[in-house]
Order: sequence, then C-alpha cells, then structure tokens
Amino acid sequence: MVMDGSGIGSSEKTCVRSITTILFDLDNTLIFTREADSATCATVASWLTNQGLPKEESRQITTGFLQKFREAPAPNYPTDVAGLDKWRLDIWASVLPEIYHQYIGDVYSLWKLERLNRLSLTPSVISMLEELASDFNLGLITNGPSVAQWEKINESGCHKFFDTVIVSGDLDVEKPNKCIYELACSELKVNPSECIMVGDKIETDIKGGMNAGVGATVWVNARNKSAPDDIQPDFTIVNVTKLPDILPTITAASQNEES
Repeated sequence: MVMDGSGIGSSEKTCVRSITTILFDLDNTLIFTREADSATCATVASWLTNQGLPKEESRQITTGFLQKFREAPAPNYPTDVAGLDKWRLDIWASVLPEIYHQYIGDVYSLWKLERLNRLSLTPSVISMLEELASDFNLGLITNGPSVAQWEKINESGCHKFFDTVIVSGDLDVEKPNKCIYELACSELKVNPSECIMVGDKIETDIKGGMNAGVGATVWVNARNKSAPDDIQPDFTIVNVTKLPDILPTITAASQNEES
C-alpha cells in the first residue's frame, strides 16, 4: 500500500467492474464513536469533580467505565431499550464506589445525553453523502446489538441518506460474513462486483468486502495502522470525506476493465 501526501493510498491491484453502489460502515467511519466516547467520559469526569470527587478518582472512574463498556458490546441482557439501559447502569455501578452510588442516575443521564449529542454526522460527512447519493446507491452495514446501533442511527439521522440499512443485531450474521453483504446487495438489486465497501475495521469491513467479492474496498485508516499481509484493501484513506477524491480512479479502472 502506498500513501501520498493527500492521505490517499492504493494497492497495485484494483479489480472493479461498473460501480453503482457504495456500502458504508457506521462506527468510526461515518460517525466518530471512539472520539465521542472519550470526550463524553471526560465531561462526566468533570461533572464528578464538581460534585466533590478528587480529580484523579473521577478520571479513573470514567476510564474504568469506558474500558468495560468497550469490552462487552453484546452483553447477556434483554435486547430492548430497558435491557440496554440496565447494562450501562450496571457498568457505572461497578466502577463508582458505593459511597457515590447516589450519583448513578445523574451520571448515566449525563453520559447518555452527551454521547448521543456527539454521535452526529459532521457537516462534511453530510455534504459527501448528499453528493454521492445523486450518483450511487448507498447502503449502511453495521455490526452490533440492534437497539444500540439503531439508537445511534436514529439519533444521528444518518438513515435518511441510505437506500438500505443493515444491522447485524437484527440478523444471525455479521461482518465479515459475506451473507450480510449479499443481503444488502439483494435489497439494492445489485451484484457485489458493483459495490465499493468503505470501513475502518480491516478484519470486518475490508475482509468482509473481500469475502463478498465487492468491486473495491476502501479502508478508512485514521490511526495509520498497518494492514495484515492477508487483508490488503484496494484503497486507503485517512478520513471518509476523502472518498470522493478516489472515486474517479475507481470508476476509471472499472471502465478500462469493461472496454
């Protein structure tokens, strides 16, 4: 993979056909979930400090919450809103010392409100999706528990930009299983070879796209990671908004292959 100064890279192999469809991942691709979670916990830590907790203890509490929250994305709780809230409240209860349990309700309400406010599409991402929608079918494929993912989809308002939205928690499969891509293609009435898959996780988004035989894969590699030898994306960009910059290259390769 070669990166240029614009933050765009391409592999030597680009096996694409006529591109009609772009499939996107959600978390850390279209919305910045990782950054939102960290910033939200910083806000909660400040709130706890304002209630009289030592600053370092407040930081340790929220760091502990975030670690546990990220370790258990699909807990064994009821798969409804009440179950999701109970799981999150239980995590806060496990990291807040008992003498501070009086704050659990307030902490959770603050955390949830702040997090959902931060899980929004940026103006540049909205502009990109609006531009792409005029020329391509757009699909969203996201892994995760149904209630948690739909909460983000609905709060961010991103569903209105897509012709199909697939959440693994609604199914028996998830990325990188090719079946979830085939379902999206079936709903969009396209072949996988007509699609580009765009996502930040090499082991799910890119590998899944390869498994499904999409026309091209685009890795959103914001943290400058190295791709494993057995999973090489066709293109690498540092931010999803760089996607329009490489579309001419992808479509040109498609036209050359067909001619």
